[in-house]
Amino acid sequence: MMELVGEEIHWPCLILASHSVEMAEDGTYRTEVMREALDANGFTYDEYNRLDPGYCSYTYGAGIGRASSGGGYQGPGATVQQLAAHRGVIVSGGSNRYTIGEHDMNVLDGWLAASDSLNPRFLWINGDEAVRSLSSWGSTFLGSRLCASYVHYVYFLHSGDETYCLPMDGWSGGRIECTGLGGPDDEQFVLAGNRCSRQFDVTGASGIPGCSGAIELAYNETLHGETYAAAVSGVVEESGGPWYRSLIEGYDFTSIRSDASLASPECGPDTASAQARAAWAQCVLLGFGHLSPGAYCDSAGWIGVDDPSDGKRSPPAYVTQLQQSFPNPMNPTATIQYSIGTPGKVMLRIFDVSGRVTRTLVDESMSVGEYQSTWDGKNDRGKQVGSGVYFYQLEAPNFRSAKKIVILQ
Repeated sequence: MMELVGEEIHWPCLILASHSVEMAEDGTYRTEVMREALDANGFTYDEYNRLDPGYCSYTYGAGIGRASSGGGYQGPGATVQQLAAHRGVIVSGGSNRYTIGEHDMNVLDGWLAASDSLNPRFLWINGDEAVRSLSSWGSTFLGSRLCASYVHYVYFLHSGDETYCLPMDGWSGGRIECTGLGGPDDEQFVLAGNRCSRQFDVTGASGIPGCSGAIELAYNETLHGETYAAAVSGVVEESGGPWYRSLIEGYDFTSIRSDASLASPECGPDTASAQARAAWAQCVLLGFGHLSPGAYCDSAGWIGVDDPSDGKRSPPAYVTQLQQSFPNPMNPTATIQYSIGTPGKVMLRIFDVSGRVTRTLVDESMSVGEYQSTWDGKNDRGKQVGSGVYFYQLEAPNFRSAKKIVILQ
């Protein structure tokens, strides 16, 4: 979901990745339940999800990652470069243990590693056995990136607690304050389906130096008097290095309900349960993740060069700029002129109004200077595109700008 504001393309700061083909208990798709909570808080977001039931959600995780050619990985996905301009990612995995796949993890790991104090990021992962899915091949990511550890894959087996409408208690040492659901030590909400048929993870803080993990929620703490952690937050703030926050929950977001006093399977009225999910999403995203509802992002920055003699910036001989194409409307071709002020990787691409890449005109390292490219109205497969509005975008070191181009046939 992209829009042109002035000369810049803007897009939602938040991405939702989910198992869209999995159904919740009430017959709706699980991703719709997550959408309702985001919409109730006014968040704008893009989605990566599995719209085609032919995709195997039990093998490939939530679909953030994209495998290399020949890797057998199908479906929607993203590269680190595509995620780089987004500030927040939600991976909502549902009720199976494949919340996040190895390809997903590799992309998200690179995305978090590339953050800094000027470009902070937030990652929220939730799903039954989400922690377990990372405990073997993703153990380093779980412990060092998300600051969490794996304890057990089924809470009721580990604890002996068979409470179906399972109370979730806030933890006094946690960072997420959710006054709409009670105080830090109060019950926040309940989970429907403990013992039958859900498998909720037990987790904990990893204690790895440089990765500050904290327990946020515990399963039914008032019954046991001991800690069976359900959710762990992470804060990594390194000077000149990664700068991000994270939350991993070992249960499916759609299992959140409002009232433990009601019998199974409801565990709370539909309206009240939806309000509980919306309140928790607000506390996580806005209060802890510092993501603003309705926020759009772009990656434009100040352009200049470094003078090694005194460490100060001086005006470059060329300034990276993108000119309006001509003629516009185009028929049958258009010329795009631009200049590069800092040498490095340059990309010039054409997008349709949905944000999909139509044609890549330039993808190479370029030196300082003035350039021009011609678009013949064809896509990357050599087929003529239809009439309508398109965008062309120039990406260069510390620079991104886009303009509108129209085809009339």
